[in-house]
This record gives sequence, C-alpha cells and structure tokens, in this order.
Amino acid sequence: MTFAARQHGGSGAAGGAGGLLSVSVSPAIVTDEGLLRNYTTLGIVGTVEGGVAPYTYSWSIVSALDCFAVPLSPTASTSAIRLSSIGLSSIAEVVARLTVTDADGTAQSDDTSITYTNTDYR
Repeated sequence: MTFAARQHGGSGAAGGAGGLLSVSVSPAIVTDEGLLRNYTTLGIVGTVEGGVAPYTYSWSIVSALDCFAVPLSPTASTSAIRLSSIGLSSIAEVVARLTVTDADGTAQSDDTSITYTNTDYR
C-alpha cells in the first residue's frame, strides 16, 4: 500500500485586524484500514497562523476520483477522510479543502491532493 500527497497552492493569506490569516493543509498518515479493504481512513492536518482566535474550521471534499470520500471531523483542525468503494484500479484520488474563519470573519482556504494506492490489490 502506498500513500502519497501533493500540496496544491492555497488561496494565500487574508488580512484582518489580527494580522494575516494563513491556512495550510498537509496529509498525515493512513490511520486505519477496514476489513477486506472496504474502506481506508487518511489523516489530514490544518495549520493556521495569524488572524484573531478563536477559529472555526470547515473541511470539505472538492473532488473524489474512483472512490467515495467523507471528512469524519468536518469542524476540527485535524480531521480524517474515509475512503470507500475504491474502484478496480485500486487507486483513489481526493482533493480536500479546509476553510478557516477567524473571530473577525476573515476566511481563508487551502486544498490538498491525496493519492491512495492499494498495492495489496489482487
């Protein structure tokens, strides 16, 4: 099994009273594999700098190729994406987006692209 990630360029940083709000997303690790490879859970982490705390978080799936993808903790800074029904190619590609809004209402988003390859596929 191989887990690869490619960082997309985010939408940059937005200014507010508390300074620049900057958001970045990076994939973590494969955290779980389901029985008979029916699903896989991938960890993802969002990092926020600047802006005015507290922050609100919103994870979404921008696209999912050859699988179904669902964020498991859509309102936390760290989430997981559950991949299921991975197609016959045994490769799934997902683009996840984190949008963070600070206390001043300044919002910023960043995307990450995740490619999952099940090398145990027969």
